[in-house]
Amino acid sequence: MKVRRATIGDFSQAETLFEEFMNESLAEYGSSIEKSALTATMKALMDNCLVLENGDGRLIGVLAGQVIGDPMNGASIFQEVVWYVLKAHRKYGILLVKEIEKWCKERNIKSVILAHLGNSMPEKIAKFYERMGYKHLECQYIKRII
Repeated sequence: MKVRRATIGDFSQAETLFEEFMNESLAEYGSSIEKSALTATMKALMDNCLVLENGDGRLIGVLAGQVIGDPMNGASIFQEVVWYVLKAHRKYGILLVKEIEKWCKERNIKSVILAHLGNSMPEKIAKFYERMGYKHLECQYIKRII
């Protein structure tokens, strides 16, 4: 398994992973995939995107986000937008987290915010985050109104 920065050549495979994430994790929340919006989001995230590839060059995971300023002090924060690994390879997802932390340190990004969805084994993922040194930050709720 190898973690590396995403390149434009990874776009098609990464887009497939984004779509699988959406279908697996967000469908029950009323989210649907609008291809042009997904493509625009991916293009915006490519500079802050890591991919996990298996031995034959096939992408099996992605971790992408945006760098934002802390509204209280302006410090840079990496905010995860998508972290997805194919089911058969989930145990390797930790490699993406460790690499994004390293990537952030190299860029003087002070904090990393990772999330989990309410339907994605929240207790198990919370324990994983806590073992990695993360602290619980907030809980959000969503309601479709249109």
